[in-house]
Amino acid sequence: MGLAALQLRDRSLAVERNQKLRCSIGGNVDLVCKLQQLTKKYTAQEREISVCASQAHTMHHKFWDLLANADEEIFADQLAAVARLRLELQQRGYQLPTTALSVNWGLSRGHMMVKQDGNNGVVLEMHCGTTVPFNLDVAARAYWRFFCVEHGEIPADSSATSLSKGTIANSFSLRLEFEGLVSEVSGKYTCQVNVDEDKITITWVEHADVLAFGGVVFNGLQYQKRASMTLCRVLREGPGNQSTSTVVHTYFQTIPVFHDSIADKLQQTQAFVDSAYRSHSKLNKIVCQHMSNLLLEEDWKATFG
Repeated sequence: MGLAALQLRDRSLAVERNQKLRCSIGGNVDLVCKLQQLTKKYTAQEREISVCASQAHTMHHKFWDLLANADEEIFADQLAAVARLRLELQQRGYQLPTTALSVNWGLSRGHMMVKQDGNNGVVLEMHCGTTVPFNLDVAARAYWRFFCVEHGEIPADSSATSLSKGTIANSFSLRLEFEGLVSEVSGKYTCQVNVDEDKITITWVEHADVLAFGGVVFNGLQYQKRASMTLCRVLREGPGNQSTSTVVHTYFQTIPVFHDSIADKLQQTQAFVDSAYRSHSKLNKIVCQHMSNLLLEEDWKATFG
């Protein structure tokens, strides 16, 4: 092979290597740009969650020392929050669900949504609307019994609790272990029960110190919950026809709030949200199981005494 041919071959190889190198560099540049964009996006989201968590603590939601603060002060604040929630529900209006669900799946608390709100920080919300094949009185007694069970007041199989009316303020402590996940909370709640001819509304606000939730241990975390259960009689047409169904609409809003001394608010907020996601389906199983049993028990008592 002549000198000219060797030079041509070497030049061709050099050109080929340069092209490959440029392609490799170009790919790396694109990858770096994408990584930078993802990093900026993650950092922005992390900063937003951090700011929201801080705002939830400093702007609108006070961390209550449930042992040191006077009960009268806590319950008065909760009663005002209950009144605001009832006003919101009235302004929002009542919407009838379009689908009647079965007893098992219709009793779910609904899909959990996590929002980042500038006023409240990180907000967990659940909405559910369904129709149960029981009259209003039976459904109301069953849902009230479940409310009491949730707040550790009576055993799940107790049938001695009747539907309360008016305003109730109480302390509660609850430890739940289900499928390996332990949750333990203690707190205070204020509840109002309003009974109309064709509608019963249970509205409450609660503050609870969280020792563990969904198997995760927390420090200095308090959740503040606003919730309501609205039960409406399904009216049947024609004289003398009794209603045999009830529309149930539930709403739950939970906000994590931290003590001033806690430095890892962001990390614990993320852990709380992750734990809520992981345990949501398991808690729904508990709701379906207990509510199915309670509805059947109350219907049996109403029918056979």
